[in-house]
Amino acid sequence: MKIKLLTAVLLLWFVTDCYAQSNYTFKGTMPRRVLESYLSHAIQMYEYAKSDSFTQFKNAIPYRDDDKRMILNTGAKFVGRVIFSFGEDEKYNNPAFLKYAKQRIADLHASDRQIIAQACIFEIVTTKVNDIAIPEWVFRAFNLPVEKRNFNYNAMLYPNGNRVNQWSDGQSVPDITQIETRLWFYWLAKQFIDIGIEALHFGQVELMAETDINNDYAGWKDILGKVRTYAKTHARRNMVICDGHVPRRWMKDKSGHLLFDFHSFPLRPKELGPEAEHNTVLETGYSDAFYGCSPGGITPSGWKCESLPYLVELDSYGNTSHIGQAGPEQYDVWGYDEVNWFASQPETYRNQWLKYAYNRVHELDKAGFMIMPGAAPAGVYRANTNSAACPVGSNGEATIKALFNKK
Repeated sequence: MKIKLLTAVLLLWFVTDCYAQSNYTFKGTMPRRVLESYLSHAIQMYEYAKSDSFTQFKNAIPYRDDDKRMILNTGAKFVGRVIFSFGEDEKYNNPAFLKYAKQRIADLHASDRQIIAQACIFEIVTTKVNDIAIPEWVFRAFNLPVEKRNFNYNAMLYPNGNRVNQWSDGQSVPDITQIETRLWFYWLAKQFIDIGIEALHFGQVELMAETDINNDYAGWKDILGKVRTYAKTHARRNMVICDGHVPRRWMKDKSGHLLFDFHSFPLRPKELGPEAEHNTVLETGYSDAFYGCSPGGITPSGWKCESLPYLVELDSYGNTSHIGQAGPEQYDVWGYDEVNWFASQPETYRNQWLKYAYNRVHELDKAGFMIMPGAAPAGVYRANTNSAACPVGSNGEATIKALFNKK
């Protein structure tokens, strides 16, 4: 009996000790424990660092001070998607776009220097890049002769016409094997690093690598290498961590080196039960769910893993025309996209589901972590505690804080 009791005490000590050792210290490289500490305390705050003049859906974001308070109160350490542009490249020509973001990120870091803020460089380029001049420092980073010219949209596309106008007329998926694409991505990444960004999400990276896969990902390795080289001497802690969606489990070269510091993917909730209740569960093997599928290898920080740690999120891509109904696509959730489905649920179920999903992801795959929904696109959901400081809050904050405090 005493042996069993001692064993139980030691096990409890071990588990408690592991959770107590969250570590947010890094410089130049990121050990696995540090990466997992950040991923286990991640919150999605869409457009946190964008002013109302630049939001994706032209929506105002009121009660901004309460967003900062919520981030700090929950203990979040990784703040996702604070600045990006999807199909509106002209925003980067306005100095106010990045100026406001820099101030907003600096203010957050003034309260908690350990926080990582993430920006996004998505799988889209538009004809608006033709209006943006290429600075000399971009050419020099690639050892190219300096030219006085603007970016060239057509030079970023797949030569065979693949994925041209995929998003809309003049809005295409770029080809990472094209040097012009890499010049553009470097221009974006450098400016993000300069405003305090320490994480870059590259969207659906495989869409841009349909030729690059035949070159052992030479294009992706080139741009990521140059971005990381710049970060070594200019980022807040001498590095930037990069991720992307990898649905087909690629993005590792022939030598076993992983391109990204961590992976990411949608949660893929599975519809369950009566249509009137709109409940869901998370399961391995459902649709293209990522659980158990993150490839391992040698990370950019040099450590090896059998499965690279990853984040799963409540995805946002727009609702269907049959809201409230099941199917037909497995990646739709009762006719909604994932985050709109979540936002549409009653408060009690939302918070129960957050607890379920946060723990379920790690139960399905120890390499998996769920990024909490803090602020969804277009203001459809704000996790803030509902109060005079944020009367549009949806009361998810206390649940998120409790989950983070367990880790």
